[in-house]
Amino acid sequence: MLQLVFLVLVVLFAAMGEFVNPAGRKIDTVMLAAIAVTAAIDLAIAFFLRRKFSADAREVLRTDPENVSALQRWYLGQLTAMVLFVSVGLFGLALRFMGASLVQASPFYLASLVLLLGSRLSEPLA
Repeated sequence: MLQLVFLVLVVLFAAMGEFVNPAGRKIDTVMLAAIAVTAAIDLAIAFFLRRKFSADAREVLRTDPENVSALQRWYLGQLTAMVLFVSVGLFGLALRFMGASLVQASPFYLASLVLLLGSRLSEPLA
């Protein structure tokens, strides 16, 4: 359910960028590149945090599936990664507000959607 909410949120970012896009401005290519690098760093942090929290918790849950602390750490890792995946879509919206075209912002929306679809919130021992 939470994954669906995040997916809808990214679609709403894309729609909002189309309806509220300020006309007549061009985005500087340096700014576009800086936001792309920031998004890449954001994704690296997402994967690192998901691995850090979820992998450790998964090992504990293999031996003690009822460990509440480990379940919370696992969920924290999954949720943190998903929120950071959504933030990549938010970078696309920010680009649209700064005057970027849909072609320039769409990789951010698409990356966010693909990552969210690929990171299903499943059971920690599945």
